[in-house]
Order: sequence, then C-alpha cells, then structure tokens
Amino acid sequence: MKFSLKVLLTVIVIILAAIIITPNIYSTKINQSIEETQKQLQTIGINNEIKNTADTYFNVKREYILTVTDSTFIFNKIMEKYKNSFNPRTVKNIKERLLNNSQFLVSLDLKKYPFGDDKIKITLKNLSDNIQKELKKDNIGRQLLEFIQKDGLELNISIKNMKLKKAKLKDIDLKISDKYNSITQVVKNYIITFKDLNNYTINIEKLKTLILVNYQIFQLDGESFSTTKEKQDDYNSKKETKAKNISFKFTSMYSRGFTEGEIKDLDIISKTKLVDNSVDLNEKLTAQNIYLHKNNIKLKFKNLKSDISLLNVDKDIIKNIENIFFIIDNRNFNKYITNQVNKGFKINLDNFSIDSTNVSFHNDELKLDKFAINSKFELKNNNIKVSRRPLDEIIKNIYLSANAVLQKNDLSKIMSKLNLPNDFLNYVKIKNDKAHIDAEFKDSQLFINDKVVK
Repeated sequence: MKFSLKVLLTVIVIILAAIIITPNIYSTKINQSIEETQKQLQTIGINNEIKNTADTYFNVKREYILTVTDSTFIFNKIMEKYKNSFNPRTVKNIKERLLNNSQFLVSLDLKKYPFGDDKIKITLKNLSDNIQKELKKDNIGRQLLEFIQKDGLELNISIKNMKLKKAKLKDIDLKISDKYNSITQVVKNYIITFKDLNNYTINIEKLKTLILVNYQIFQLDGESFSTTKEKQDDYNSKKETKAKNISFKFTSMYSRGFTEGEIKDLDIISKTKLVDNSVDLNEKLTAQNIYLHKNNIKLKFKNLKSDISLLNVDKDIIKNIENIFFIIDNRNFNKYITNQVNKGFKINLDNFSIDSTNVSFHNDELKLDKFAINSKFELKNNNIKVSRRPLDEIIKNIYLSANAVLQKNDLSKIMSKLNLPNDFLNYVKIKNDKAHIDAEFKDSQLFINDKVVK
C-alpha cells in the first residue's frame, strides 16, 4: 500500500517532468524541430520511435513512443528547484526503480503555416517494469495499474508562435480499494495558462482526495482553485491563490478523535522579495466563514483578515515549506532551522481581525463580537546551540509586542469562562466600551499596558 502511494507521487513528478521538457521541443521552426528534437531527446536519455504518420498538406500529424532510458537529465531539471527537499537516497531509488524504462505516447498536430494553435498530447503509455512488478503484489496496486493502462494520464498542450500557451491535464476520476484501504482522487479541469514559464495561472474546477490507510482517513475537497504567479524580476515575485468551499477531515481509530474544517472563500496574496540569501515574505489573507471542529470543540469565525510578514527568512526554508508535498530531507531542513534561529528573524502580524467568533465546548458556548490585534515578534541574532534546547537563552533573545482591541462585554465573558481574577482588569484600559490590551515582552519580562506582570 505504501508503495502505491509512492507511485502516485511519482506520477506527479512525471507530469512535472513532461511540462519541463515540452518547451524544448518547440525551440526551433517546425521544418527543423522534429529532426533536431529526436537528436536532442537522445542526448538527454530518451529514445524515440515513430508509431504512426498521418501528415496532410496543411498539418504535420505524427505519433511517437518515447522511452526513458536514463532519467538523469529529467531529475537534474527537477532538482534545480527541489534539490533541498529530496533525500538523495530517495532520488536514486525513484530514478533507478520507478522512472527508467517508462514510456510516453506523444501525438503532434503542427500547422505548416503560422496560424491557429499547434497541439501536443503526452500520454503515459507504460510504467517501468519495476513499478508494474511491485504494483501487482497487492490488490490496490493492481487496480492503480489497470487505471493507468485503461484511462491513462494525459497532458494536452497548446503552442502558438512557438511559445507555450496552455497545458490541460485530462480529468482524473480514480477510485480504488481493497478490504482495508481505499484511494479516491478526482481532478476536474486542471488548466495552466502561460504568459511565459515564469508567469502563469493554474485553475482547477474541482479537487477531491480521500485516502483510507491503516484505519486513518484523510479527506480534502474544494472548488475553483486558482493560483497566479508573476515574476517581476530576479528579486521580486507575486502569487495569488483563491479557493472556494474547501473542506477537510482527518480521523484516526488509534486516537479515537477527528479533526475537520471548512472555509467558504479563501484569498491569499503573497509577495516575495529576495535579499542576498534571505527572503522577505508578505502575505495578505482573507477567509470567510471558517469552521473548525476537533473532538468536542467547535470554532466558527466570520470574515478573518490579516497581513503577515516574515522578514530575514532563509530562502531554503521557504522552498521546503512550498514543496511540502514532496519528500523533504529532514536532515537538511533541521540544518536550515538551526541556521535560521542563529541568524534571527522577524514576524509581523498586522491588521488581524475577525468579525465574530463562536466557540462551543460540550454544552457550553461563547460568542464574541469583532476582535482585532497587531503584533510583532523578533528573534535577535545569536550564537545559541539549538541542539541543546536552551529555552532560557532563546527567551532572552526574544522581543514581542501585541496590541489587542475587543468589546468590554466580550472581555468579561472571556474572564468568566477562564476564571480569571478581577485583578486582571488592572492591566486593561477601557475606553468607549472597548478593552485595550498592549503587551510587550522584552529582556525576559512581560509588560501589559506599561505594568510589569509578576
């Protein structure tokens, strides 16, 4: 079963590799490209043979079978972007056992004259012998193999004036199961629209994932996923992600608990600025109608907004977070975290607000009106040996400030629910029926509204 999940990951890598390689096919004029491409493919470890030729007066229509004999070039291209995410042993294992000797069917429909769109279709024809051998060992694997061979994984690409314009993944509706495990994967209208390879938009009409493994269930559903990436120059980039009707659920028979949640609308705008070897990241987040449920606790938030800034963050940490769905090499990641702690960083939370909050626990309920907070966190440059877990030293190098505003009545509700003593009000400023709490942590001491908390 674990091997079958690795194969699903490998299929994603294969699709990414296809997108990376495809632009090379159209780097020259049509009357030269096919012959040159055949030679070029051989130099990067891919053999090709013609399966069918159906040229017309106006079109070049051909089918080729491509066989990966040496996947070094493909993986080097992928590793340029994801080199810090993969464990080297995992890379070697995937290269030698999973991708080599896999085959693709490539269909060309090229115009002999410069009008309309040229088209290319890439289909995963055969998995490698090693993959097939492993998949045939269990029922889930056999069903996955049958799905790939019957329904196929297909990528359709549109080219205009020798430039990549659009890539569309054939809809996926995968449902496989045995007595104890099951996998459901639905992808509808997965389309990438390119301005160029650094500026593009990804749209997914529907995405559904359901995995049942070892009495644990993970489920994710969503509609209208959209990601637009813009690279302004070598130092500045922008990405906007939108999604509607997101829901997720995780249950485990071992912990006898579950976690589930829903978000009606999500909008995240990220701006990244590269400064030397560090990244300044700013994210503007808007989410409407959030629902979280864990065991007996239910949380409902209406209209959450926030600006989050991460300053002086090592770019390798950002890459590892972005590539969380790939196989992360924990040794590298831990090294980056250690370096980051020593270098220090800043986190600013600006204009964080929630219009209303509803908290339910068993039969108890707490309703709050609008809440707003601004905060700053700084870990100063230091020589702390992180491996020793020196909490006291870390605390000495921390600066934190927070300014919160909430309704006076809401503060009374919170104090009552948490059984806070009335002395807590000595640290609160009340103005126009609103409670203001200004907190600051510095030099290992906590101040609230300029008063030391002992």
